[in-house]
Amino acid sequence: MSLERKSVLVEIRNAFAAGLIVLLPIIVTVWILVFLFKMIDGILGGLIYPLIGRQIWGLGFVVTIVAIIGIGLLTKNIVGKSVLRYFEGLFAKVPLVKNIYTSSKQIVSAITLSSSASSFKKVVLVEYPRREMFTVGFLTRDEATLLSSSDRPVARELISIFLPTSPNPTSGYFVMVPRSDVQVLDMTVEEGVKLIMSAGIVVPEIRANRRLAPPSKDQGTPRPG
Repeated sequence: MSLERKSVLVEIRNAFAAGLIVLLPIIVTVWILVFLFKMIDGILGGLIYPLIGRQIWGLGFVVTIVAIIGIGLLTKNIVGKSVLRYFEGLFAKVPLVKNIYTSSKQIVSAITLSSSASSFKKVVLVEYPRREMFTVGFLTRDEATLLSSSDRPVARELISIFLPTSPNPTSGYFVMVPRSDVQVLDMTVEEGVKLIMSAGIVVPEIRANRRLAPPSKDQGTPRPG
C-alpha cells in the first residue's frame, strides 16, 4: 500500500472519529428526550386514550405534566403536606417499599441538591483523612466558631465543613477545621456537586484555589484571651 493511500485512509478514519464524537452526544440526547417523552406520555396516556376513544399524540404528556404541577402546588399547603406525610408513613411501614422509596428519595435529593445553594457557601478543599490526601467539601458556616472543653476553650477558631460521600452527596461527614487549613476552590456549588456525584469524572475547570481569607476585623470573632 502506497504512502499516499495510507494518508488518505488515515484522514478518512480521523474524519469518521471526529464526526462520531460530534454526533454521539446529540444522538444520545435526542434518544433520551424521545424516551422520556414516550415514558411520560404513557403514564396517563394509557388511561386517557381508551376514555376518549382515540389516541392524540402528546396528550398524555401534557396531562401528566399538568398533574405533576398540580401535585407540586398541592404539597405547598397544609392539606397537601398532611397527605404527603401520610403516604410517606405508609411507605415506611412496608419493608420492601420502604427501601425502594428511601433510595429513590435520596437519589432525587442528590440530583436537586445544587438548588439549595443557601446551605452551602463555597466549595472547599481540606486535607482529610490524612496528610497529602485531600477531600472536596462544602463550607456551611463561614463565621469562626469558638468551642470550649470542660476546663478551657479551644485555642483555634474553627469553621464548619461538610464532606459529602460519592456518588451520593446527601450523606457525608461534618468536620470543624481551622480556617488556615481550608482552600476555597474557584467553582460553584453546582459544579462541586457534579464533581462529587460523578466521582471525579465531570471535572469543571478549576481556575485557581486560594486559602480562605480571614474575616475582617469588624466581622471576626475575637480569639479567647
